[in-house]
Amino acid sequence: QLHAMATLGSKIVLFGGTNGFSILSDTWEWDGMTWVERTTAPAPPARYNHAMATAGTKVVLFGGTNGSLLGDTWEWSGSSWTKRTPAENPPARDGHAMAPLGNGALLFGGTGSSTLSDTWFWDGATWIQQNSTSTPPAIAGHAMSKLGNKVMLFGGNGATTWQWVPPAADGATCSSDAACGSGACVDGVCCSTPCGGNDLTDCQACSIAAGASVDGVCELLPATTECRAATCERDIAVSQAVCSGTSMDCPARV
Repeated sequence: QLHAMATLGSKIVLFGGTNGFSILSDTWEWDGMTWVERTTAPAPPARYNHAMATAGTKVVLFGGTNGSLLGDTWEWSGSSWTKRTPAENPPARDGHAMAPLGNGALLFGGTGSSTLSDTWFWDGATWIQQNSTSTPPAIAGHAMSKLGNKVMLFGGNGATTWQWVPPAADGATCSSDAACGSGACVDGVCCSTPCGGNDLTDCQACSIAAGASVDGVCELLPATTECRAATCERDIAVSQAVCSGTSMDCPARV
């Protein structure tokens, strides 16, 4: 009990758990007909209440407990375990849940020093904390599963249903910063950088519609691009201002 499982190719991989007397560190594969124990070294230490998920061509395992909370990351390749040492890790925890997402895996919640409500994504190299304006409450003992390009979450210490929608990639249309993986919605598209923060009088753009050559990449506007229209102030004509092609700032009018 309290073990974890995930699919890899045509097999199911199982690791760890407890039999009520001992904490286990065994790896098993189900091929559709029978269970086969896979004995490899190195392997994750014995644990229970951990989580596993398919992540591209591997299975990723995180956390759990062996009497002390664990915060280590392991990958199963189909033949061996490899301990990963990413630049960033979620805090140690147990009772969390994970699900496949794209070529990575999504993790939510669990119990660390307190019950947690954080979301993390494993991209195959490191863990990246995900920020959202709307998030489930702090829960543990819940379940998660992939549904199309989304992840569904249910239960835990609260019978709630949540849906995780991946942030949009650079170049996708958007209406708010929160919709973009980069955290920057500029000129109607997700932008790789804040790019002036939608200042309509600067000399940079992040969408084709606003003057860039591609959607999603911040660029300087070409020379002679008008950044302030000509006006008439107190019966005095004020000329337009145009970009220099080398600066993001709109020059002063003359």
